[in-house]
Amino acid sequence: MSKSISILLGAGFSAPMKFPLGKDLSDKIFNSASYKISFNNEGVLVPCELQNPHTSIYRFLVDEIFPYYKQLKRCFDYEQFFDFLIGEARNDKVLESRFDNLWKNRTKCSRYENYFGDVESKYQQLVSYHIKSVPIRGSFIEYRAFLKWMENVISDYEINIHTLNHDLLLETLVWRNYKLHNEFCDGFDYENSPYKGLLKSHDWVTLPCYSGIYDKKIRLFKLHGSIDQHIQLKNDNGALMYGNHIKIKSITDIDKIRKYDTDGAFEESYISYLYPDFLTGVKSKEKKYNASLYEKLFGHFVDSLKNTDCLIIIGYGAKDEGINKLIRDEFDHHNKSCFIYDLKPSDALRNFAREINVNEIIEKSVEEFELPNF
Repeated sequence: MSKSISILLGAGFSAPMKFPLGKDLSDKIFNSASYKISFNNEGVLVPCELQNPHTSIYRFLVDEIFPYYKQLKRCFDYEQFFDFLIGEARNDKVLESRFDNLWKNRTKCSRYENYFGDVESKYQQLVSYHIKSVPIRGSFIEYRAFLKWMENVISDYEINIHTLNHDLLLETLVWRNYKLHNEFCDGFDYENSPYKGLLKSHDWVTLPCYSGIYDKKIRLFKLHGSIDQHIQLKNDNGALMYGNHIKIKSITDIDKIRKYDTDGAFEESYISYLYPDFLTGVKSKEKKYNASLYEKLFGHFVDSLKNTDCLIIIGYGAKDEGINKLIRDEFDHHNKSCFIYDLKPSDALRNFAREINVNEIIEKSVEEFELPNF
């Protein structure tokens, strides 16, 4: 078996590029009413003025459910809110009454329980919007030491990178490094995908889909999904077709998608049948760790923890108990080295470090990355 290094990246890894951390992202999402955006039925961003607030799934979400939740819980955490949205909110009589008052003059009857058929998708689009709104550009000098280290070790090691971040920073860093991009894979097939998308320019382009093949030395596993990752919906009842994960950088650039079979025949559907898929929520995301794509990704994570020669943790606050448990149970922390990098480690991270026999957290940012001997 070849030698390998396992890396776990948390939000702190993306912080130098000004990606919002948990509280900042929660504030941006809560204040979305002031951003003058909404989503039409195809999931495309449009100005709020183009939508009637009394008929918009999105507007009821930000104008009614957001402030009600904050008043109820005395704070707004975007992941805890997602648990509320797909759970308690469905049976909340106060929200149901407000909903009925807004829709009482409509000629077509709308039921409160039917509202939630699409609201999860709208919320995911909103989270994605605030992550995408951070531009990824510049010289990336903050990551020069980290990239240089990877250049030096790929001749001797496989590098398994497991990230909890939804952003596209890591991919961008590797794609722009000519020494690394030919050694990079993320399990998506860019050549043999059966999916094609129709661009606004009327050109059909291949849409990469998940194949689960990792045949390069730098392997990326996005354990909580990605903002460019979508699931195709069934056309009959709208059920999610887990397994058909497609990468699309911007759905606003695509009108239709086609799935081809081996004979060249295809099924065509509109962009509205794509659902943004990444894990949000405190409790709800852990429930999906054993579902479809995520079951495969976490299977790779477990294998990596068991077989790695060294574990490196960067910018992870140790707040995900599911991740913590896997590291405690599967990584041989009695006999193998683990290095934790965090500029301002929390008490939770210090406690977790002690649980896996890490005596000292390296209080350096990713800009100062250097791997001690192991």
